[in-house]
Amino acid sequence: MIEDEAIVAMLIGDVIECIGHVVAGIADTMADAIQLASSEQPDLALCDIKLLGGDSGLDVAAALKPMNIPCIFISGNCPAPEVGQGLAIGCVVKPFRPGAVGDAIRIAARVKAGQPPGAIPVGMMLY
Repeated sequence: MIEDEAIVAMLIGDVIECIGHVVAGIADTMADAIQLASSEQPDLALCDIKLLGGDSGLDVAAALKPMNIPCIFISGNCPAPEVGQGLAIGCVVKPFRPGAVGDAIRIAARVKAGQPPGAIPVGMMLY
């Protein structure tokens, strides 16, 4: 997970663990995110757009793409489809309801497996 607000990271982490997944780690900068992704090879990255030190989640998603790590943005600044398309599966809009994170993870698994995403929850957009 790439999130620079500790409370939000804890909330997202709790949701991830409650639905039976493991948080590989938390990064708050692009450099930390790339290092974490390289060492842990997660199945999915949940990434904020505005990160510590002015780093961008858009740049993180672009760096993770060659590693075959899909990304879902979780942000109050979801990029427009023409910007996010090709970088991420979609975006969950902050503030979000905790169930939206689980929904996004399920959708990402379906998309990664080449299946249709299914119903898109309120507060999420697909690219």
